[in-house]
Amino acid sequence: MRAMMGAAMAAAVMGSVLTASVVSAETSGRTEMPYDSSAPLAGEVLGSVVSIPAPLPAEAGPRPAACDRLSYLRWRSADGPESSADADRILVAQPGIFEGAGAFESVARNTVVAAAARGAHVEFWALDRRSNCLEDHTGTRAALRTGSLDTATDYYFRGAEVDGRRFAGHASGADVAWLSHVGIEQTLRDQYDLLRHELSDPELRKRKVLCGGHSLGGFITGYFAEWDFDGDPATTGDAGYNQCGGYFALDTVIEAGAPSPGPSALPDLPEAVSAPVDAFFGSISTASPVLALPTVINPETTNLLALTGLAARLDPDSTDGIVPRMPDNPNIDWTLRTLLSGDYAMFATGDPDVRTLNATNEAVLGAILDDNSQPLGFLQVSVGFITGAPVRDKLFPVPATPEVLGSGFFGDALKASPAVFADPGVVYRWLDYDEVGTGASSPD
Repeated sequence: MRAMMGAAMAAAVMGSVLTASVVSAETSGRTEMPYDSSAPLAGEVLGSVVSIPAPLPAEAGPRPAACDRLSYLRWRSADGPESSADADRILVAQPGIFEGAGAFESVARNTVVAAAARGAHVEFWALDRRSNCLEDHTGTRAALRTGSLDTATDYYFRGAEVDGRRFAGHASGADVAWLSHVGIEQTLRDQYDLLRHELSDPELRKRKVLCGGHSLGGFITGYFAEWDFDGDPATTGDAGYNQCGGYFALDTVIEAGAPSPGPSALPDLPEAVSAPVDAFFGSISTASPVLALPTVINPETTNLLALTGLAARLDPDSTDGIVPRMPDNPNIDWTLRTLLSGDYAMFATGDPDVRTLNATNEAVLGAILDDNSQPLGFLQVSVGFITGAPVRDKLFPVPATPEVLGSGFFGDALKASPAVFADPGVVYRWLDYDEVGTGASSPD
């Protein structure tokens, strides 16, 4: 269950944020916007954003116009067919629980190129779910144009205007009440409607479409395969399994049900750690349709993770990036403690203060996401190691014993934590996975 949030941010922020786009001609409300990407293989793979009209029923209540459309990212070979119907295969992917379509940027491009090397032209479609329409990337995109992190942080934190727009705040309350109508049934219906809109021939779908996803996307795909979309068991042309010619799983399984084992297998942990795990296993129930845990996982913290990736992209070796610009409030304070504390005493007291860590922007991003630091297994990526100063064993939230590493909740890697805080003469830096042990530099 590794790389859930990490993959989304590393791909969408560090690798390929949408930049200049050109709107294509519209057909029956369909739009397709090619986009420029800084990701590797951008010259070999064409990427575009496709959007089709799909209004929710009136009883869903007031909602932004953008939320009455379905969208996906489409990748295809630069020397392949322009029409999806002419592709050899079409892989349709549901993202993980905290992700959007951008999470698949790297794997999609590599898949298209690998298939082309074998003489096949495939397309990769990454679906956005309805809630992704609420994301505001105005500040992030503007900062990529200006090259200044302040452009983004002034927009999100200080009320600055960008492109004639001001940040409206994080979604909550009556403004997102319509999301209570968007559950698993609507999510499955959205995929069904999108496939029929884009590929009207049912025999073509059955022959060429492969359905799958990452993490939670595997379980959504499992439900999709079993769904009866017209409610009549005597007819099967509408059945989910007849929309797909096969299935694929990316760090997940194709299964209708919840991930297992459930949270009952967890040791006794502070709420800041146990609540995100409960959310992942589907045992969190709130009155709000927006998942907003007290720490770690809520609209404010996930936006901050994107800004951390932005800082690492704009100036990876600088030490004055996102942390000094973060809002000073309990949500951010306890989230930083949860993610970066070396032991229970540091988590409970805030001493030393994680904000005094002197680290490069790249190292901050790595420390938050990497499996040698990030405490929650389903949020981890394996991308490298901190270097440049002493580290120590990380004992929070639990020591990395064989039993703990075997549980799956905290990943399978030993954990390390910076040993020096509040010393301007000590700077933690980052080694990418392919630099560790090469002799260029090495962790202590």
